Amino acid sequence: LKQVTPYYNINKLNIENMKKIFTLMISLFCLMMMASAQNNATVSQTGNDNLANQEQHGDLNNAHINQSADNNQAAQLQNGYHNEVTIAQTGNNNLAEQEQNGRYNDASIAQTGSNNNAFQSQERRRNEALIEQTGSNNDAEQWQYGLRNSAAITQTGELNDAFLDQNGDDNTALASQTGDSNDVYQMQDGDDNMASAAQTGDRNIAFQNQDGNENMASITQTGNRNMSIQDQDGNSNHATATQIGQYNSASQDQNGNNNETVIEQDGYRNHADQNQIGNSNEAHIHQAGTRNRADQMQWGNYNEASATQSGYRNTTDAVQAGNYNYARQEQAGERNEAEIMQDGNRNRGVQLQTGDNNEAIIVQDGYRNRARQVQNGDENLANIEQEGTHNRARQRQNGDENEAYILQDGERNYARQRQNGNNNQIETLQVGNDNISTHIQLGNGNQQTVNQMGDNNVAHVVQTP
Repeated sequence: LKQVTPYYNINKLNIENMKKIFTLMISLFCLMMMASAQNNATVSQTGNDNLANQEQHGDLNNAHINQSADNNQAAQLQNGYHNEVTIAQTGNNNLAEQEQNGRYNDASIAQTGSNNNAFQSQERRRNEALIEQTGSNNDAEQWQYGLRNSAAITQTGELNDAFLDQNGDDNTALASQTGDSNDVYQMQDGDDNMASAAQTGDRNIAFQNQDGNENMASITQTGNRNMSIQDQDGNSNHATATQIGQYNSASQDQNGNNNETVIEQDGYRNHADQNQIGNSNEAHIHQAGTRNRADQMQWGNYNEASATQSGYRNTTDAVQAGNYNYARQEQAGERNEAEIMQDGNRNRGVQLQTGDNNEAIIVQDGYRNRARQVQNGDENLANIEQEGTHNRARQRQNGDENEAYILQDGERNYARQRQNGNNNQIETLQVGNDNISTHIQLGNGNQQTVNQMGDNNVAHVVQTP
């Protein structure tokens, strides 16, 4: 008789086979997932006593270390996925460290030389950081927290130091150093900020601080021992500083929105200072020569100030408090002094000096006052004071040791003074409204005084040899 396998035995065999197949499929799937989601780390070392440390947590991270020569150290730590770090060191006693937390971050360090130090730290997503060092005893440090930030430091020489800290999104910071003992400090807190510093020479210092959004700061230094400081607090501010020479100093401080400052220095020991509090102000300083000094201070909105200096030990000061004021100062020569002080709205002051040891002062308090001073010669003195509205004053001096004074208090007063010669003196006083005074002095040693008290007075005086 033929033996028949029981039904329950057949089912048992099928179930056992299915379990084996299912277990095999799970094992194959796990192997495929591990193969597709693995991290990648490579180390290449040529030389003696080099140290490399790599630690990765997450998926699809890449880490690469390449060291040539002796006593180099490299460390990499990654948490997240799709991050990439690269360290390449050629030389002796170099140190490089990288830390990334997040995803799609990219960091690279390349060092050629000896005793260089580099550190990079990135948090969150899609940040990029680059450090390139060629020389010895250079230090570079980058900190990034946010999204899509970009940073690059390039150092060539010895004893250079660069520090960068970015907190926010879409910020860009660039630092380039060629020479010895240069320092760059860049700090950004906000979004869409741009900071760049380029140094060529020795012992230059660049400091940039941005707090807000869409600010732009640029420093270019060529020479030795130059210093530039930029501090921005607000949105859409622009600051540019260019220094050529030695021992020049520039300071730019912006607090508000849409402000613009420009400093250009070419020479030795020039000093420029700009301070803006408000919105949409504009300030420019251009210096060529030795030991020139220019200061500009703006409180309010839509003010404009410019200073141009060429020569030795010239000084300009411009203070604007209010809105839509305009100040322009130009100096060519030695030891000239020019000062404009504006308190109010839509005042306008212009000072032009050519020669040596000239002094010009404009003080405006009110609305839509106009003052202009022109000095050609040496040791001339010009002074205009205006209080009120719509006053006009003009002074021109051609010669040496002339003095001219105008004081206006009221509305729509007009005063004009012209001196051709030496040792002349003019004084005009207007208190009231709609007064007119014109004075011309030709020759030497003339003296003239006009006082107008009231309204609608007219005076015309001409003095000739």
